[in-house]
Amino acid sequence: MSSNGRLLRKLRKVMGAAVTLPSLVACSSQVSHAGGVYATFYPLSELLNFFGDGVIDDSWKSSFGHKPIKYVIINGGITKIGECTFCDCVKLERIKLPNTLESIGDLAFSGCKNLRSITIPESVKELGIGAFLGCENLRSITIPESVKELGDQAFSDCKSLEEITIPSSIEDIASGLFFGCKNLKAVKIPSPIEYIGCSAFRNCENLSKIEFYSPTDDFKREPELKYPNDPKGRAKYYVENCPEKWRYFGHIFHAMKEKTGSYLVGLNKNLVEFLVSGLVIYPFSFQGCKKLKKISLPLNTRFDVGEENVSPVTIDDIILRSDKLKKPCGCCFARCSKLSDFFEPNMEVEIGGKTYRVE
Repeated sequence: MSSNGRLLRKLRKVMGAAVTLPSLVACSSQVSHAGGVYATFYPLSELLNFFGDGVIDDSWKSSFGHKPIKYVIINGGITKIGECTFCDCVKLERIKLPNTLESIGDLAFSGCKNLRSITIPESVKELGIGAFLGCENLRSITIPESVKELGDQAFSDCKSLEEITIPSSIEDIASGLFFGCKNLKAVKIPSPIEYIGCSAFRNCENLSKIEFYSPTDDFKREPELKYPNDPKGRAKYYVENCPEKWRYFGHIFHAMKEKTGSYLVGLNKNLVEFLVSGLVIYPFSFQGCKKLKKISLPLNTRFDVGEENVSPVTIDDIILRSDKLKKPCGCCFARCSKLSDFFEPNMEVEIGGKTYRVE
């Protein structure tokens, strides 16, 4: 198959079956691109096609920046989309990414107001700061398990985004990650995370469901079947056969066995949650989430009060701080001293089976 034929096949996947070979090849122009990457623009199709090896940056704009780019195809060999590469390409609707891509840089697609959907290849490991910031019409995005890092504000102001699943490879929810995603209705976090950054879900006005990981998801019924009448056997199974990500907690259970002579502590669900959650909530994370009436957080959730040299505190500490602020002597508390600094007023916050109402 000729190179035009291969490109035509890819183009039809991106634009639909209506595209023809004449419209594809007509008036095409080619420009050499830094780092051995080349770009070809097809005016009648409003298509920009990249091929070669290496990194794409925004230098293509010197030749084609004034063109009405509606579709982009990036071929195999490209490993990174650099900073601001496609920022403010307001007509861009669709883009096809290669399985050689490893990184999407800071602000790479920011301001692409008409970008509607994108599939991130399983080769990608990181999305930079503000990678899709302000993509107002982005309705769906698939993030694979290969992604280890989501930069601050990566999806901020994606006002049409409705649902998203955070891959289990992610260890934290970055600051402002979904700030201003007004149509975001549901978020699923299938693995434990270390913290939720400042303003992560702020002003997600339609967010009504957020599902956090539960440690019990990783502890299936198999040990109960293997050890139906042997609780010690089941507890030992939990320790020795837990998923790889929890293996580093094994020494805690073994230390307890040496101290107590029993693995039974491994059967204590609340203790397991306490050990493996360690979630820290930063200020303003859920402010403006008007439809999120209730949120259930892991048992060991703590709150960063925004003051240097002050460790994250419990929800009861926050309430105590709030009460003392009402008294004349309350002068030694951090600037984030009440639940409404983290959550929307009237929201119910459940931690460890106890429910608190935000005032």
